[in-house]
Amino acid sequence: MRPGLFCALGLALVACKKDPPPPPAASTATATASTSASAKPKLPVRLPTMRRGVIPEAEKAEAVCNDGSPASFYVRRGLPGKDDNWLIFLEGGGTCSDAAGCETRKKQQGRVMTSEGQPPRRQVLGIFDGDEKKNPDFAGFTQIYVPYCSSDAWLGNRGASQETGGFHFRGQRILAAVVETFKRKRDNGPNLAEAKRLVLAGVEEGGFGVVHNIDAVAASLPEVEVVGVVDGVPGLAPLTAPEAAKRQRFWAAQVDASCKEKEGRPEACHDARVVLEQHVTRPIFVRIDLRDARAAGGRDASDDGGVAPASFTKAARELLDARPAGFGPATGHHAALLDARFFEEKVAGDTLSVVLGRFVFGREGSKKAVAKP
Repeated sequence: MRPGLFCALGLALVACKKDPPPPPAASTATATASTSASAKPKLPVRLPTMRRGVIPEAEKAEAVCNDGSPASFYVRRGLPGKDDNWLIFLEGGGTCSDAAGCETRKKQQGRVMTSEGQPPRRQVLGIFDGDEKKNPDFAGFTQIYVPYCSSDAWLGNRGASQETGGFHFRGQRILAAVVETFKRKRDNGPNLAEAKRLVLAGVEEGGFGVVHNIDAVAASLPEVEVVGVVDGVPGLAPLTAPEAAKRQRFWAAQVDASCKEKEGRPEACHDARVVLEQHVTRPIFVRIDLRDARAAGGRDASDDGGVAPASFTKAARELLDARPAGFGPATGHHAALLDARFFEEKVAGDTLSVVLGRFVFGREGSKKAVAKP
């Protein structure tokens, strides 16, 4: 497939040029998303950075951020011969579960509750690295990065009201809309519905979203091999029953359907470990650092040397022991999918990128590496 066949940013049709170099950031204009129901989503020419698109008719699809702005995504087309492999990544970044808390979040971290002001291009490293020599397994994937703007761990399906403080919680709808957007037929690009495989990945709350949404995503793509990857796993220290119930009600959370049916109480499904071990049917690769103080409720080791308690290390090791595939270093770093640690962090001589590649492609060799006690 010729690179020139891909043009347009997300859903906005723009003029094509053959192998255009990325223009300076100062002169780059944000493209306007088409609102035409007949518009066909197209992928941009492959550039060092990913380019921004907006969910078409986001309000109608209920795919909006906390402030009602349309949810967005960043996309980079895959390489010829490899573009039927897809990567959709869900960003993390905290939650809020009552009107007062969300108002505080808005004052302190307002940019994570809106799509307004997002740059037209974004460079993402680690698993997104476009260098085929450095990243032979994933550089050629059709790659989609979905910013987190719903504050609900990708579970919510509730519109704004007086009770919510005027905030929307539509994380589940945002992910569903991204999938539907790229399932549409396009004349000159890969179609997610006809993909060979999809890797649904996420960090922190994004990982929580993977756990709860992967079976539903797989059901919507019956011809596609769907696997999950989570990093910086939340939920090893389960929420208290009142807090879980609070989140469930406030977000109208759409937890994993199997968990909801079998547990009888959807709030019981806010324990990610329960969902992972007892309910999800799709394969999920788990990376969790055995000394991750941040996941244990403290600071990352990179921030003044935080240390995870022994109880967390024990729980993390037990979770990994129960998984068929995973990666458990003991360096104290919270996450590694999006930085140099993806290629450099080693356990038993293998890097995260190598072990994950074996899992995704079903290669021979160990698909799990856990640091010794």
